[in-house]
Amino acid sequence: MISRLIGSSLELQDDEILEQLYFGQDNHLSASLGMKGGWVCGPILRYELCEDGRVKIGDDDEWLWVWDSMELSNDRLTVQCGGQAKTYVMTPLARR
Repeated sequence: MISRLIGSSLELQDDEILEQLYFGQDNHLSASLGMKGGWVCGPILRYELCEDGRVKIGDDDEWLWVWDSMELSNDRLTVQCGGQAKTYVMTPLARR
């Protein structure tokens, strides 16, 4: 599961929140974050794939999100983050 994140794009399924994550191979990801129809930022974040299956995402100062569990069904990835379920559409990017 974790290896499928690397080289993939995730888009949060939400009516208001924009969250798109692009996982690179160098433990960094590019993100588009904001509100649909509003302001958006594009930070470069880092991620850590933990041996226990958790994924930590953040910047140099702190972890912003910790995914405690992941479940993939077809192209839908559901994660538990901060006690809430978040569902993303997962798209593998073309390999070069």
